[in-house]
Amino acid sequence: ELDPMGHSNHAVYADWVEEAIAAAGGEMDLTVVPRRLALEFIRSAVAGTTVTTAAWRTDGGWACRLTAGDDELLRAGLRTGARPG
Repeated sequence: ELDPMGHSNHAVYADWVEEAIAAAGGEMDLTVVPRRLALEFIRSAVAGTTVTTAAWRTDGGWACRLTAGDDELLRAGLRTGARPG
């Protein structure tokens, strides 16, 4: 799951976000089409990093946060029924 620089691949972050949303009760929201997943990369997770996820419902879908200790790695949002554009 690491890129050549030893960081987590961006697709892995998306997988972690979807896993966190599913674990928080959002499995059905992950099957809705259309949907939009927005990722805000803050810091890279390097090899050996323990990543913690938290996901919660919002008015428009889901929010998620990935952390490593006190360091925020990523913020994400899932909107269901979102139109591309």
